Amino acid sequence: SFVFFTVYLSFFCNLIYFFLLLLFLYFNCFTFSLFVYFFFFFQAEDGIRDAQESRGLGDVYKRQQLELVASMGLPHVNVFIDIMLAASGHPEEAVAHTANEFWEVLCEIPPGERHGSLCTELFERLMLVLLERGSYPENFSNWDQSDQDQDSFERFREYSLPDSMVLVGHSLGVRAFELLTAAVNPEHWRRSEAALHGIGCLFPCIQDAVTKSLVPPELEQQLSALMEKALTTPASQPLLAIAIARVIAKFGMWIAARGNFLDPTTNYLVQGLESQSLAAQASVAEAFADALLHLARHVVSTSVPSGIQIMSTRILTLSSTALTRISYDARVTILKAISMILAGSSAEVLVGSMSVLVSPIIARLQAKSFAPHGDGSVESELRLVGALIHHLEGPHTAAVIAEMWATVLPIATQLLSEFSPSGSSSHTATLTALCGALARSLTLAGGCMASCLESIAALALPSFQATQAPCCQVLVSKTVEVFGAEQSLVAQFQQLLEAMAAVVYAGVGDALDEEIIAQHFNLLTQYTIYCPQGLIPTQNLALSIQLSNTVLPRLSQRDSVRNCLTFLAKLFEPSEPASTEGCIDLDAFINTGLGHWGGEMLVVLFTAVLEAVPIELVQSCAQLLSCLARRDIGSLQQGLGTALTSLPCPHLNQNDQALFGQEAVRLIANPELIFSRRFRAFILDLVKVWRGDMTRDALGGYH
Repeated sequence: SFVFFTVYLSFFCNLIYFFLLLLFLYFNCFTFSLFVYFFFFFQAEDGIRDAQESRGLGDVYKRQQLELVASMGLPHVNVFIDIMLAASGHPEEAVAHTANEFWEVLCEIPPGERHGSLCTELFERLMLVLLERGSYPENFSNWDQSDQDQDSFERFREYSLPDSMVLVGHSLGVRAFELLTAAVNPEHWRRSEAALHGIGCLFPCIQDAVTKSLVPPELEQQLSALMEKALTTPASQPLLAIAIARVIAKFGMWIAARGNFLDPTTNYLVQGLESQSLAAQASVAEAFADALLHLARHVVSTSVPSGIQIMSTRILTLSSTALTRISYDARVTILKAISMILAGSSAEVLVGSMSVLVSPIIARLQAKSFAPHGDGSVESELRLVGALIHHLEGPHTAAVIAEMWATVLPIATQLLSEFSPSGSSSHTATLTALCGALARSLTLAGGCMASCLESIAALALPSFQATQAPCCQVLVSKTVEVFGAEQSLVAQFQQLLEAMAAVVYAGVGDALDEEIIAQHFNLLTQYTIYCPQGLIPTQNLALSIQLSNTVLPRLSQRDSVRNCLTFLAKLFEPSEPASTEGCIDLDAFINTGLGHWGGEMLVVLFTAVLEAVPIELVQSCAQLLSCLARRDIGSLQQGLGTALTSLPCPHLNQNDQALFGQEAVRLIANPELIFSRRFRAFILDLVKVWRGDMTRDALGGYH
């Protein structure tokens, strides 16, 4: 009996164990299979999404499965949701990305069709998971001493976290800001930094409201609480300081419209830049400088004098020591912000501030003693000058800019001449920085830069002859735009063009430098518009036409083709005949020139239009052809006919090509067409027929 009882009990226990084992396997296998199903289902759906525009039954099938999940209509869905939450915080970014796709599709199901636990409560849990996953590792100091993979962490914060946070923001609304603001705690920098980063990710959810100043009162309250916490959080931890600066930059428009936050915010950034421990780190200084620039831009755009005054008072207290200590990139950004603020300040503040800011730069250039950073150089100092004047637009800024250049330009030119060898990368970079700053100053100061005109010419021409740097052409183009109308300077501009053109013509060999060609045609356009007497009644005109005939069929870059066509169109635009006695009749001079080189130019032009010019620039050619038709319709017909009969057309046989050519020549002489807006469409269709993109019947509508 004892043995029988023992065997029976053992059998009964094993039966219970077997039953429990089956239940356990069923439970776990179902949950695991559900996760695997959804994981691979989303991967498969990605393939479908990439392969075709409409997924048809795939969409319906996925929707049906997710509706069952959303309504808790499948067993153990709560466990599956827990798994998806865990996947959202998975160390591997690919797993987190797949989980995010699930949340994205779940959000497509209206809240009314979801189970109550899959609405607000679920997304609050998701936010906490994301907050923890987006936090730096415990006791983090640097990645070399951390067990967590840096690449995976940064990819998660750059890709998966913003997408997931936007979904949470749309689902929770203001509650999302409330949760993240509550997580900002000065005693826990990791969590605070992650919360601030998450708030930055949420910005797209409220961007329209902030831009249109329609922030709801409850959101206004949360943003106010956030800024109060952020501005009172000690920025001793660099990563936390960067997060605070980025939030300030994101919400710059909101801050700029509120004086009660603008002053403490600006002060917070300025004090951070003054901090030796923080600002010495380039990433922190650049984040703070970028936040200042965003604030300045929004303050200036709102045009509130009190805001400009607040920022001016704070930002101009930055010491020269602080500006010297930080990196050049951060200094450039800060000086751009100062430039914006000074443009809206009084003349007295402008003059005094410029003197204080420019003096250290001049002193370093004269002493050839730059900041102790590896990027210190003449180029860096000239970049600072360019940043400082970049936004100085206003009635009282021109004289200040001109006065600054009267001192800086001779020093910079002398330093540039000391580079060895000329044309080295450092020489070219310095020359580019100097020419760029001068060109911007000419735009801002205009005629006030007349005292620097001789120095500019002495800089641009020799530098271009030595280096063929396009920045010299840009500088001369801007100079012609500003001073080209001065009759006393026509002879000087004529000689300058001849000397620069000689360098360009010498370089037209087997290999074209299309950037130089593009800038030269831009320079010729400026001469045509602002200083025509320096171009048209000289040998420069014939040489320019010869250059266009030579290079136009060989140009491949859009900028060079566009600039060449623009120059020719401006040149041949009909102008009023000279009315003042003694003045040269430029229009008559052009007509005379057309008799000498017009035929060759038109054949080259039509050849390029039919075969080489990018299709999006063909209408620019039509504008040029319309200008030429107003001068000499016969030559235009002859040039088109020659091109259409001499070029082999791969899409038309010889007979059709001849008929096509006759039809095109006849149509292009139709006055009702050539002087109408339809002419551009006609030229475009003409080219499309030639290139085989349209049939010859397309021209029938132009008869």
